[in-house]
Amino acid sequence: MTERVKLRIESDLPAPTAVGTLRRHEFATSGGRNYGFSTYQAQPVRPPESSSNETMVVLQPFSDGTEREFQQMRLKAIADWTGQDVVGIDNPGVGRTTSQLAPMDAWRLGRGNWGDMTALQWQALEEVLGDDAATTRLTLGYASLGASVAAAMAANAPEWAAGNIDHVVLWDPATPVDIAFGRVAIRWGRHCGDRWQEYIDENPSWMPPASTPLTIAGSIARQPLGHIAYPVAMAATSVAEHLHRANQRDITPHYSVMNNAEGGISPTSENDTLAYYLRRGAGRRAVTRAVYEGETHGALDSLPRTKATLPYWGLDR
Repeated sequence: MTERVKLRIESDLPAPTAVGTLRRHEFATSGGRNYGFSTYQAQPVRPPESSSNETMVVLQPFSDGTEREFQQMRLKAIADWTGQDVVGIDNPGVGRTTSQLAPMDAWRLGRGNWGDMTALQWQALEEVLGDDAATTRLTLGYASLGASVAAAMAANAPEWAAGNIDHVVLWDPATPVDIAFGRVAIRWGRHCGDRWQEYIDENPSWMPPASTPLTIAGSIARQPLGHIAYPVAMAATSVAEHLHRANQRDITPHYSVMNNAEGGISPTSENDTLAYYLRRGAGRRAVTRAVYEGETHGALDSLPRTKATLPYWGLDR
């Protein structure tokens, strides 16, 4: 069943009180290439004797990174709203101080081989979680490219994490099912800026500035291979294909499949197909399906709208 939702927007959201920690990680791929990238852990303020074994892992949309103040504040806000620890993880090869993506790794990503890059992200998460890694219940997800990365991480989860993935959140994925890269690029070119400024303007005054088309263009110029390889990889391996692999490994989370009805980048019909596959063709998984009426892809950068979607992430308190 698909629920069509009109998001209720809160104004005057209070600034978050969660505590954030930025970490730098250095790892090598199976091919010997060294990568440095960052994570950001946001932890809600709790009584000293209180703890949580639940963590939300937020994967980055296109050209985003955990060193951005905008992203850090968003992670803190999600931690406050949900009462969970929240860990944002960079996509290797994209980010302010992240290593350049090596040509061979870019080629492998473009051919749909996500294994090396997601292995680095899992290693970083294990470092952040420390001794609690093997007992922490995990929600993976977020939006756009981040939804594809979440699906790829589920498919490539190491043994210590495979049984701990409770929920996978897929909001406005660009390739919920098989789509040619040319179509992805055309959709993105036509619709990525729809109503974006309107969404940014509704953020509270304490929220740092978001990226602009100019700063994104600068990021692409600095790290061209990373910015090209991940969109090509999304088309090479759809979300449905990643989750088929996860199902073959008996990884059985609850899925949230959500899209913005007017976005143009993640059509409702394709997300319906993904949800149907998960419910009927992948071991009859539990699926929450929501379509956000009147919203475009730019809603991902609206903090009030992000909060309004949390009931469909399985994280609202």
